[in-house]
Parts: sequence; C-alpha cells; structure tokens
Amino acid sequence: MSNQKKGITILTVDTDGKKLELTAKPLGYKVLQEAQMVYNVELTSLIKRSVLEDAQLLSRQQLEQYLDNLGLWTEDDNRQFLHLQLELRSLELQLKEGGIKVSEAKKIALEMKTKRAVLLVLYNRRAQFDGITMESIADNKKFKFLIVNCIVVAENGTPFFASVDDYEARQNEQAAVDAATVLAGQLYGYDEDTEANLIENKWLKEFNFADKQGRLVNKDNKLVDMDGHLIDKDGRFVDKQGKFVDDRGRPVDESGNFVVKTKPFIDDKTGKPLVSKKRKRKVV
Repeated sequence: MSNQKKGITILTVDTDGKKLELTAKPLGYKVLQEAQMVYNVELTSLIKRSVLEDAQLLSRQQLEQYLDNLGLWTEDDNRQFLHLQLELRSLELQLKEGGIKVSEAKKIALEMKTKRAVLLVLYNRRAQFDGITMESIADNKKFKFLIVNCIVVAENGTPFFASVDDYEARQNEQAAVDAATVLAGQLYGYDEDTEANLIENKWLKEFNFADKQGRLVNKDNKLVDMDGHLIDKDGRFVDKQGKFVDDRGRPVDESGNFVVKTKPFIDDKTGKPLVSKKRKRKVV
C-alpha cells in the first residue's frame, strides 16, 4: 500500500491469485455526508423496530445497563479500564521526559506493556458485546456503503464492488479484506503498525531491549520473556543450549514432561531398591 494524492493504492490479489491494484478514494465531505445519512436512516429504522415491533434490539446505553445487571461488564470494570488508561498516560510521560536511569526506563516500558495487555483483554471483553447494539449495526451499514463507493480498480477507476450485496458475498476474498483494512484505517484511524509505534515498543527497540520485530531480547540478542527468561521463537522456555525447560529452568521434553533419569524406589523395611511388578493384562 502507498499513499497517493488521489487516494491510497492497495496492492492485493484477485481470486485466481493474480496481482491486483485497487485504489481507496479519499474520504471527501460529500461521501462522508452520504454515509452519515445511511447511518442515520438505519439507526432510525432500528429504533422504530425496537419500539413498534418489540424487536430484541439494544442501544449502547441499554447494553451497558444490561451487562452491569448480569455482572458481565460492571462499573468496577469500567473504572479499572479508565484507571489503566490514566496510568499508561502517566508512564508514557515519564518515558518521554527521560532524565532517569536506563534500567528504570526499561522497567517503566515493560510495565506499560503489561498494563497495555490487561487493557486489551478488558477492551476485547467489552467489545464482543458491542456488535449487537443498534449503533453498531448502523455503523456497519455505513462502512459497507463507503467500501462500495470508495474502493475502485486502479486501472480504470470502476467500482470494485457492484453493490453492498456484492461486497457481502465477496467479503472473505483477500482483495476485499485488504480493501476493508485500508478503509478502516482511513475511517477509524486504524494503523497496521500501531503495536510497533507504541512509545514503549519504540523505546525498547531504540535501546536494544527488543529486536526489529519488537520481540524482547537480552544483551546477547537472545529472545526473552518479560521476566528475562530465555524463550524460543514460539515463546517456549529454553536453556542456553536451546533445549526445552520449564519456568524454573528444569529440563522438559517437547510435550512439557520432565526429563529426568529415573531411579528405583527404596523399600522402607529392607532399604533395598524395589522392583516394579507390573501385571501383564490378559488378552482375551
């Protein structure tokens, strides 16, 4: 993908795997106004249905109350979410200001990664319910309107999708997925490099505590976890020789079973090694 004055170029493939170039046209005032009208009409229709037809449709405000009553997303969860955001802002300021020891800054960066992970878990837990709200359904219709009207074939400028129905039928195609990703970036500020551009990850890379892929490394450029334990590319604990171990450094096999030399058990009375007596099963 590359930015152009006339839009964003999307390099993708068609259903036969051949190279395909699309263009996401700029989101101008007129098309955004039309898309908002689509949103408003759909939302109004859904509200009428929920009132007149007694359809099981919820607004975001109603959903909040419903989830709170069920204990799925309470005020405490909401407070924790907001508190984590404030804590991250405070830590981000410390990291940007500098003037502290590198070891302390590293500790702050890792703390930010931990808090960010908790924040993401909370966000995903809450977001999974949002898709059933009237606002979300209307927003989805608005997005489909925009993708039909803004994604064109670069070669001739013709619409890539003939209609919303056409997009819905083809939305799992690679080209459709790539187009939707780019449009979402334009509309909602989504960035594929969001993770890499987080201040803590940029700092960790700058001071060689993370590699180019953003994975944590030690002074020998070996992959490590948040606590400094050696890991492999799949995140499994390993020793200096690259052999599997558990979180305490004890040897394990590929399945996680301890790798030890088995010794015989000792008889309490004689003090001699016991011989295991395994009865052979009779085959009938």
